Amino acid sequence: TDGGITWNQLSLIDTKISQIVDLALSPNYSQDNTLFMLTWGGKHSLWRSLNGGTIWERVYSNTLPDVDLIDQVELSPQYGKGSQAVFIAGCGNGNPTIWKSTDNGQSFIGQSAPFPIDIWTIVNDNTLFVGSYEGLN
Repeated sequence: TDGGITWNQLSLIDTKISQIVDLALSPNYSQDNTLFMLTWGGKHSLWRSLNGGTIWERVYSNTLPDVDLIDQVELSPQYGKGSQAVFIAGCGNGNPTIWKSTDNGQSFIGQSAPFPIDIWTIVNDNTLFVGSYEGLN
């Protein structure tokens, strides 16, 4: 759709999926039928469906350079209301990382986080709260 700049794998064909890791529905799901699914099957894959799960596109994967693992996906509460912000968290280059997409998951920019993300809340397109547990009292 963009002259061959980006390519997405359509459907779940030829992709081993052994578990669904996380799922994020658009806050406007009843109107836009958009959801994102994070899966594991030897690698983490982020899938997007724009029609309630009938057709899936793989939009991100930890097979990409600088991506070790992905374990969370969340959408901005403003998603679908002029926003297409998608957030994923995991590990990149051995460091906790948060990736953000402002174009509905077509491209992501990563930023190192100060600690592993165990829990988070997306407030809006530019604000999120994150928490971590280090295993001590």
